[in-house]
Amino acid sequence: MIKVKQITEVYENLKDDLNNFPFILIIGKYDHFLGPRTLFSSIPCRDDYFIRNLLRDALNSKLEYIFSDFGQFYSQTYKIEVENSNPKGGKQLYAIIILRDVKYPLITILHFKRILKTFYNINHDKILFNDLTAFQSFFKEISNIYT
Repeated sequence: MIKVKQITEVYENLKDDLNNFPFILIIGKYDHFLGPRTLFSSIPCRDDYFIRNLLRDALNSKLEYIFSDFGQFYSQTYKIEVENSNPKGGKQLYAIIILRDVKYPLITILHFKRILKTFYNINHDKILFNDLTAFQSFFKEISNIYT
């Protein structure tokens, strides 16, 4: 569990980015050997511990969508399953995390579904091979829609 002091430190690290951008996008996945890990972030990750905890919570949950309120900012996380013949169960778990300042409204589930559809339009192999160029293009595409 993340403590209030830690959240304050996380906010201090994210404050400038949250004020300059309408959202921060993070793409992560559950790696069967390394556990939850960040594949892409629209900003340099300064607090990997916090992001790993967000990913762990999302990827270990049975819920598809998770909202977390941290006072001065919040996260919305959507869990995605991508077919993959290598891991157990034939699926690879990914999470799309959007961090926003509280001055911005929540992204509705309807809009999140649109974001997911855009994610699924990425070439399947590029997703599975963690193609940063494809993830960067995905970020630009949704940024154009929501900015």
